[in-house]
Order: sequence, then C-alpha cells, then structure tokens
Amino acid sequence: MQITPALNSAIATTSNITSKPYHDPADKSFMSDERRILILSDTHMGHPKAAVWGPKALRNLWQRARATDLIINGDIAELHHPKFRASAAKQVVDLQNLCQDDGVKITLLSGNHDPHLTDQRHLSLNQGEVFMTHGDIIHPAISPWNNYAKHLQEIRDHAYQSLSDQHENAFQAQSKSAQHASHLKWNEIASDGETIQFSRIGKFEKRFSEAFKVMWYWHRIPRMAADFAAKYVPESRFFIFGHIHRAGIWESHGRIIINTGSFDFPKQPRAVVIKRNQLSVWKLKRQNMIYDFAAEPLRKWDLNNIQISKVGDGLHAA
Repeated sequence: MQITPALNSAIATTSNITSKPYHDPADKSFMSDERRILILSDTHMGHPKAAVWGPKALRNLWQRARATDLIINGDIAELHHPKFRASAAKQVVDLQNLCQDDGVKITLLSGNHDPHLTDQRHLSLNQGEVFMTHGDIIHPAISPWNNYAKHLQEIRDHAYQSLSDQHENAFQAQSKSAQHASHLKWNEIASDGETIQFSRIGKFEKRFSEAFKVMWYWHRIPRMAADFAAKYVPESRFFIFGHIHRAGIWESHGRIIINTGSFDFPKQPRAVVIKRNQLSVWKLKRQNMIYDFAAEPLRKWDLNNIQISKVGDGLHAA
C-alpha cells in the first residue's frame, strides 16, 4: 500500500521512527481457504484520550483470531488534527511494523479523519459478495451531525460536479469528492488557526442537547447505507461500514448491513472475522487496556454468493 505524501510529511515530524514498507494488497488472494481476515474500523489512534492507546491494544485480536490479514476500515488515526498528527502518524507506522513482526498483512482504508492516509477507500472480497468502505461517502455532508456539515457538503458537491464533468465513474466520483472535502476542510481549519472541535458524536457524552441530532442520523444512515449498496454495489451481499459510531446489523432485501461501531465514544467496537468461507460479527471488550472478543459471535453467515433479492422487506434489524 502506498503512503501518500501527506502522511510522509506527518511521519517526518516525528522522531526516532523506523518504518518498514507497507504491504501491497493488490496481488493477494483474500478469500483462499488459508486466509483468516479481521476487519475493524474507527480506532482513532493518536489522541491522548483514545481508548486504543496504541497498536498493542489491538494485537490480541489478530492473535486470537489467528488472522493472516488485518483490514482497518477508516479513521485509523487522528491524522486530521495538527496537534495529534505526529503521534497519530507514528502509531500508524507502529501498527504496520507490529503486524509485519507477527506475519499479518495489513490493509488500511482511509476515512474522514485520515483522508490523506491512502487513496484506497473501499475493498471488495469474494467476487464482490463482501464490500466495505468507511461510510463518509454515504451522506453528502459526510458528517451531517457536525456544525460545519453545510460547508463540507458544499465542498463535496463542487468536487463531485468537477469529477462528473470529467466523466469519472459515479462511485469513484462520490468517493474522491468525500475524500477531498474532508482533507480540504481540515486544512482550512488548520490554516485559519481554528481549534478543531469535537464532533457532535464526541459531545454526546457531555451535552445532552446534542443527542437528538446524533440519534436522528444514527437512525437514518443505516437506511441510506442500504440504499447506497443497492445503487452502487448491487452484487454485494454484505455491506460493511463504520463512521457513524453506531454498531449494528440490519437486513435489507437479503443484503446484510454491518456497522462496526467505534473504539471511540460510545466505545462499542465490533469486529468482522472471515475464515473458512464464513463471516461472523463479534462484540469486543477491553480489559486491562487490551481488547478481546466476546465469548460468542453476535451473528454468522456462510459465504456462498446467494443472489440479492430486489423484492421483500425493507430495512430491519438482523
């Protein structure tokens, strides 16, 4: 996986870092019988109050799962924040090095807190049956619960129009415009000397007045995710995303919508494990600062390329 110039710049601001090359996922067969894949999201490393204090907090997960591959689906680290960027960049490198030491291949997808980490924004497995993306692509305002959501949507809409005018693929245009909007907004805040405020999701803990808007989008976005999957990745049977910090499993016309929650507030992270042609979703728990799996999976399914129905019930909890 290629590190973008912005991450290289952030890494250069840290000291005493020795970096090993990132693994390139392009030529590996994810779905062979020998592969055991662990999928996480929203680890938000680099913040001094982060629940994931460093990559070693996660190491037990890939070791317990005997994972051959680790995929983190966006918002890996707080690379957007000038104050935390150096620490976040160092932890990304430490994570990569730790995985390499353990023989685990790592794939990172960028989110809205680390839009410049990599240009890889989504991943499709098992001939398209499993699709994942961070989730900041789903709503045109990216993070509609934030007080700067309107401006984010304006930036995103302008970028999307420009890419559409260049005859960019509709999905790619959506993805690139969301990445551009997040990157530009964080740069605007940093260059103007503004203090980056915690999102409404973060304020939920402290200010009950913010709760209604967050809960409204927690209710709405899973439906939007199902509609997004049906439009842009209709061959997918499993659509996995993070971003909204609301863990859940829903079903829509035979498609399973999975949100992996967040290690940040409200601290209800989940993991997806794929092995031996089976996909399972697990609650995660933290004990003595280290994460582990719950005793049993929440749900599990066989991967068998069942066709998605275009009729039937709408979105409901699975």
